[in-house]
Amino acid sequence: MEKENPDNPLIQNLKGGIYLGKKDMGNARASFEKALAIQPSYFPAAANLAQLDVQDNKPEMAKKRFEAILEKDKKNSQAMAALAGLALNQGQKKEATEWLERAMQANPDILQPAILLGSHYLRLGEKQKALALGKKLQGTHPKEPAVLDLLAQAQLANNDKAAALESYTKLAAVQPESALAQFRVASVHMAMGNPSAASDALKKSLAIKPDYLAAQLAQIAIEASQNNYEKAIATAHQVQKQHKSSPAGYIAEGDLMLKQKNPALAAKAYEHAFKINKNPALLIKLHASLHQAGKSKEATPRLLQWLKEHPDDASTRMYLAEFYLMNDQPKPAIEQYKVIVQQHPKYVPALNNLASAYQQEKDPLALEYAEKAYQLAPESPAILDTLGWILVEQGNTGRGLPLLQKAISLAPEMPAIRYHLAYGLAKSGNNAKARKELEQTLASGKRFAEMDEAQALLKQIQ
Repeated sequence: MEKENPDNPLIQNLKGGIYLGKKDMGNARASFEKALAIQPSYFPAAANLAQLDVQDNKPEMAKKRFEAILEKDKKNSQAMAALAGLALNQGQKKEATEWLERAMQANPDILQPAILLGSHYLRLGEKQKALALGKKLQGTHPKEPAVLDLLAQAQLANNDKAAALESYTKLAAVQPESALAQFRVASVHMAMGNPSAASDALKKSLAIKPDYLAAQLAQIAIEASQNNYEKAIATAHQVQKQHKSSPAGYIAEGDLMLKQKNPALAAKAYEHAFKINKNPALLIKLHASLHQAGKSKEATPRLLQWLKEHPDDASTRMYLAEFYLMNDQPKPAIEQYKVIVQQHPKYVPALNNLASAYQQEKDPLALEYAEKAYQLAPESPAILDTLGWILVEQGNTGRGLPLLQKAISLAPEMPAIRYHLAYGLAKSGNNAKARKELEQTLASGKRFAEMDEAQALLKQIQ
């Protein structure tokens, strides 16, 4: 039997990996260091050591490791890409770009650095640079899958869907056994509003990979958009059987049941999904469907229990507070908003809604929280409306009306704001302008919570 060579950097690196698995960081470091001592330009060991450095909050040490490799091997694209990654992690986008551009320039005959650079451009939103690079690479590598994929992504980013479809169609021809390639074709057809062509591409994708979840969910969406609910539900049931550890099939079924206005069956599906994956988004879906089915008394205690177990879950607490507020329960809404504001003092939506809840309770604290929200977001129509409305209700039309007028200038299609302005105008004695605002609001046909009050005010001032 051949004896293991301790002077092989690969062997030392593998040993380091084993120690890492055992969380023995000391021996892991020692093995990786030994691999580099044997071969100073051995990238895998340097990458492992750099990862440990980053975990120890020593990014400069990690950087030096890759720079040391470049001293030995000036064209090492892996080291340059790693340096770009470190720069990105520290928010240094320009430096990251420079490293990736340098990697491509130093290795013009290697495709990978150019692909990394193109993807980087897309992440930064530099879509024109990504497109130019994609077209350049296509000229030298016309049938390379990675190039076609990059080019199609860049074309989509530049809103050239037809060109992206052509590129993805070429990719599917180059990779006839790729379910992903067919899915990409389907995605562009969907973006172009071609559900029939998208469905055909999805069928090809699923013929290659029958349990391809993304394609199945896209297929469900297409069937639902065409009101083919039986086919959509059948696919959802298939997903449930093929992906037992995923809630996706039950979520899809729940969503389909809601579209068919059957919240009780939707809740049943969401309940299954929540058992598989207990996450707040699913709990919110479950609560909303139970509420629609008339079972709020059963659903709300579950949200309260969840928040007791997960007190920092601000999104679920915000949902519950809004639920209370929309269902004319300002007191429990106030309790929830106060917790959010304690945890996140500058969270404007919570401050604004807390002001509205206090306003419903005729509590003078309403003005205090509305002012806080206004200081943080003085150009928000919703914030201007809340503060202006509170001031008007409190009799301060002199300050309230200009705020409401500004809110309308920023959001002219919001009928509730026009009603608040009309109310303030009437209160200040300007019935003519108030009538004009009310007539315009009610003529729009848009429904809003205070529509009855608006109609009553119009009758009163005519």
